Amino acid sequence: MILLSGLIGALIGALVGAIFNFWKMRRDEFASRCDEVCEAVHSVALEASEYWSTKYDEQNKALLAEARIRGAQDLCDGLYAELRLRFSPEEAAILDELMSELLDALTGGEFTEEKREADVLRTRLSMQTASAVILGIRKAHHNTMPFSSAARTMGENRHRSLSLPTWWKEGKTNPALWAKPDT
Repeated sequence: MILLSGLIGALIGALVGAIFNFWKMRRDEFASRCDEVCEAVHSVALEASEYWSTKYDEQNKALLAEARIRGAQDLCDGLYAELRLRFSPEEAAILDELMSELLDALTGGEFTEEKREADVLRTRLSMQTASAVILGIRKAHHNTMPFSSAARTMGENRHRSLSLPTWWKEGKTNPALWAKPDT
C-alpha cells in the first residue's frame, strides 16, 4: 500500500510538471513571436525613415528601397496576424489601429512618386508610429500573463492619492449634513 501511494504521488508530480513545462514552452514561444514582430516593425521603420529622408534622385535606388519597404511591411503584417490571435479583443482592436497608422506612415504620402522631395515629417512619423506599435505589443504581451491585472491594480493602488475631506481637521462639522434637502 505504501508503494502504491508513493507511485500515485510521483505520477501526480510528473503530471503537474508536464503541464507546467507545456505552459512555459507556449509562453516562451509567444514571447519570442512578440520579439520577432517588434524586431520586424523596428527594421521596417528604419528602412522607411531612410527612404523618406532622401530625395528621389536615382530611380533604381528608390525602386529598391520601395521594394524593401513593401516586403518588410508584408512580413510585419503577416507576423502580426499570427500574433493577434493570442491577444484580447480589446487589445487586438487597439493594435489593429496602431498597425494601420504604421502602414500609412510607412507607405503613405508621396510613396513611389517621381520627383519626390525628402519628407522630414514622414521620416519622424515612421519611427514614432513604429515605437507606439512596439510599446502596444509589449503591453498586450504583458497583459496576457497570469494575474497581470491583479498586479497592475495593486501597483496603481500603491501610487494612488486619496482626496479626503479636510473640514474635520479644523474641528468643523460636515456642511452636507446640515444642508436642507431640496423639496
